[in-house]
Amino acid sequence: MPSLIVWPGGSMPGKPVSGYVNQNTPGDLEFDQQGTLVAHQTLFAHVYLYQCDAATATCTNTKTITLRTSALYGALNASNTDYEVTEYPNNAVDVYSYPAFTFKYKYNRGLKQGYSTQGIAQTL
Repeated sequence: MPSLIVWPGGSMPGKPVSGYVNQNTPGDLEFDQQGTLVAHQTLFAHVYLYQCDAATATCTNTKTITLRTSALYGALNASNTDYEVTEYPNNAVDVYSYPAFTFKYKYNRGLKQGYSTQGIAQTL
């Protein structure tokens, strides 16, 4: 079972975070502009949203999203309006609105068939 460790104020020792439920494969972790932890579960179709407090080493799962299909990686764009995931079975990228996670569209711009996209990063 994966766990998160925080170092409040950057000091030792680290503390395991309670409330983190991202099971099996931890996947991508990032904070949105409001401080919500967005945790994608690699190889599964789940994204978990958390409100976390580093001082008390606690996280509260505020929402669990089920994506259309399993995905390897996910990333928010810089404006926090889209969340894109690499669609594992179809070698494409799915785009969801954020924070609603409403499916918008998918694309495959020359991704080689028979291979899985191994990462994603966004800037806009």
